[in-house]
Amino acid sequence: MWGGGEEYAYEVLNFADGQRNAQEIRDAVAAEYGPVSLELVAEYLKALEEIGVVERSEVKK
Repeated sequence: MWGGGEEYAYEVLNFADGQRNAQEIRDAVAAEYGPVSLELVAEYLKALEEIGVVERSEVKK
């Protein structure tokens, strides 16, 4: 790990732009800060959705 939890959390939120799926977000964050599990990223995104910070969308490619 290259950053603390707050850096990972901040970057997950930055990459949650409606264009990337959870796997792509995980890959981008891992490339910047080091390994992070897809399960952890998906769980964090779900928590953000539950409190209204993000909403689920269909990724269009």
